[in-house]
Amino acid sequence: MPAWPRWDCRASPRLELFLAAWSLTSDRAQRHPAWRRQGRRALPGTYWAAEAALGGAPEIWLLAAAAPGLAPLDSTPIELLNRIERRPAGAVLTAMLAALLADPVLARRVAVGGLTLPRALAALPRPRLLALSSMKFEPSNPDAPLWSALGRFAADPEAGQRALVAGLDAFRETVFEPLWRSLADEEAAAATVAGNRIGRADWAGLGHRLGLGIEFDAKAGVLRQVTGGARTELAQIGQLQFLPSSFNEPRWWFIEQEGERGTAWLPFLDLALGPEPQPGGIGEPGLPSAAAPGRSPRSAASADDGTAAGPEGGDVALVFRALGDATRFAMANLLARRAMPAVELARQLRLSKPTVTHHLHFLREAGLVEEQGDGGRRLLALKREAIEALSSRTLRRLFEAEPVSPARSRRRRG
Repeated sequence: MPAWPRWDCRASPRLELFLAAWSLTSDRAQRHPAWRRQGRRALPGTYWAAEAALGGAPEIWLLAAAAPGLAPLDSTPIELLNRIERRPAGAVLTAMLAALLADPVLARRVAVGGLTLPRALAALPRPRLLALSSMKFEPSNPDAPLWSALGRFAADPEAGQRALVAGLDAFRETVFEPLWRSLADEEAAAATVAGNRIGRADWAGLGHRLGLGIEFDAKAGVLRQVTGGARTELAQIGQLQFLPSSFNEPRWWFIEQEGERGTAWLPFLDLALGPEPQPGGIGEPGLPSAAAPGRSPRSAASADDGTAAGPEGGDVALVFRALGDATRFAMANLLARRAMPAVELARQLRLSKPTVTHHLHFLREAGLVEEQGDGGRRLLALKREAIEALSSRTLRRLFEAEPVSPARSRRRRG
């Protein structure tokens, strides 16, 4: 049996800064809807200018988690940005591409202009492509904004580096710093609980219990992606770094190479963490959630825009708003019958792609749509459990919750 890598489990902003930036700006994020609406309103113009310069692809913040290199876990957010700023722009781009492609050689060839990104993606083995699809990337969609964003970065790495730092710094100052001050203790408690679980050496089902999207096969000496089956030899990994996360819905993880053995960054989503926690955290059975030792989880009903989340995480007002539009109801009706890609949804309803994208944003925000992998395609489906739970959530909202005032911020048209 190969030597097992070292492991550690700690709370840190090392990845959370980047995962939170993705969560705030991605239409695919479903957790913390009130926080995301408020946070978007708080972002300054410098952030939006930087995002536009980068191509408007929120997934680039996931890749940016590799940009600081092997930064210490006790690095502050501003120290992480300083590391990105001080690194050569080509090294920043290479690190991001290596995290995406899981192939440092391909990443370097793309970074120096010896290979185009589309050709690099075409050269990836099918298991890696399936893994990327499961983590909310779109390797089979040549029109996905991320690919043009990375193309811009590759064409002018120095400009890409400046925009990356500027956007993250604006997000850090206005949104993330106060957020992290409120989350740090809860994530530290979650790390302690998870560390105890990891320390039991029951690795066979650990990936499933932490919701990582990977599994550890000690007998074969590999770390295996659940979707697609992509394998990484444990002998290639020197450190398994587990980190609790409030935002890692895509189940994003990557390996950062340093010499012969790399560090596997493994942020695991804990539902009981974050600005709008939900039941179902990683706490031990029969014990309070790790996110709330000695305290009750904060209720999303305290949001200042009058929303209230049910136990399944759906916002009743958002659900009614989403389904109250005739086009979105027709889309939901089709997706309830069978899963299908967005292009087929557009064809059946005779809608343009931008129109479908616009309406899907509202269905996703309400927690009504889920994505399913089917080979290289991404299928959309209606979440039956969200609809089935709607009646009970509505009753609680109308008869048991505190009265709320209409939210003025919702005057925009849907």
